[in-house]
Amino acid sequence: MLGAVEESFNGKSPKIRGLIKLYLLSCPLLWQTKKYKNKVLDLGCGWGFYFKINPLAYGIDANPKALDYLKKKNFKVVSGDITEKLPFADNYFKCVVCHDVLEHFYPGDIKKIFNNVYNILEPNGIFLILVPNKKGFLRMLSAGHKTFIDSKEVIYFSQGKFDVKKHFFYPLSRPIEKYFYHNKQIFYLTKK
Repeated sequence: MLGAVEESFNGKSPKIRGLIKLYLLSCPLLWQTKKYKNKVLDLGCGWGFYFKINPLAYGIDANPKALDYLKKKNFKVVSGDITEKLPFADNYFKCVVCHDVLEHFYPGDIKKIFNNVYNILEPNGIFLILVPNKKGFLRMLSAGHKTFIDSKEVIYFSQGKFDVKKHFFYPLSRPIEKYFYHNKQIFYLTKK
């Protein structure tokens, strides 16, 4: 019995590791989006990390296996190419979360994604973007990373559509962040 308790506290338990990842490595801003309940879209939801934070959200992804898995768990997900018109009403969502997605696209497609998000967000809606820092981006080139996203790219793609309200690194701030792979750049945008 004591061995199981010790294992739980030293991080060897898969459940404990999952909780540590969820609470310590997810940005606090993600937790703030939970209040919008079913008015949140997880853009490029993949296997559903964000649904652990907000199980009432909607998700869209192009991976049929991930979508089948999430549908079996009764999450509201749809299949779609996020570079094409999204299958949601204009001005429907209060918040769109885009976690580790944009770096998998080329600039022309990223521009389309920003346009699509603009269409489905309500006025003053939140577009929350999480992308890897430079070290994390470079480490995962073999996983399909195509475009490094930094503040100049976000400002460029936001022109006329979004105001950049916040930009920071998480969990470690500059200059320390550049030494770690799993550090994110966070962009908090609002629709104009």
